[in-house]
Amino acid sequence: MTNAPNPSPTERIATVFGWLLAGVRRGLASNQARLEGPVQVALYGLIVQRIAQTRDRLIRLVERLQAGWVYQPRPYAPRHRADPPADRPPRTTNKLATGSHWLVRAAPGPDMGAANQALYTLLHEPEIAALLAAAPVPAWRILRSVCWALGVGKPAILGPSKPPKPGKPLYHPPRPLPWEVPLVPEPDTSYYFQDGPRYYWPRVPIKPRTT
Repeated sequence: MTNAPNPSPTERIATVFGWLLAGVRRGLASNQARLEGPVQVALYGLIVQRIAQTRDRLIRLVERLQAGWVYQPRPYAPRHRADPPADRPPRTTNKLATGSHWLVRAAPGPDMGAANQALYTLLHEPEIAALLAAAPVPAWRILRSVCWALGVGKPAILGPSKPPKPGKPLYHPPRPLPWEVPLVPEPDTSYYFQDGPRYYWPRVPIKPRTT
């Protein structure tokens, strides 16, 4: 009895992404997806297209690294973002297609959980990890959208994750100084009498007589 040869890295990548596509298909077809009609068909087509593109790009990167390609990072140059136009409408958020684990919420089921664990195991295999560590920036650029959709954290071999932004401190205005406290005028109660309100005629200055 001869042992079967171990699958190559590209074959293992294709297998894991095949499980992921199957999990998406079964999750969207389940009754828990809460999607019906053309919305489900359109969403399924977009997800399959993105996953297939990620698979093909990752396989091409692994093949180039196996062929001896050496990744040379470019010097970092900060980009200056232009201010958005004033008439730009506010951005609307969709809870289904935003945030981590959004694909797991859109296509729930045990198959998605198994595909999630398979992708995590694939990225932490020694052979795959050694290949991706040789080009961490291109590898994470390819895997970022799928890892975000499945909730898989960034592997340590691809560089440290960005530190979480500290929460914005609450603004506590300083206490006003004594001379800055506005004086509250007393209410005018001159018209609270039983005999009716009082009317004040304006005073007209009288010119002095000249003789």
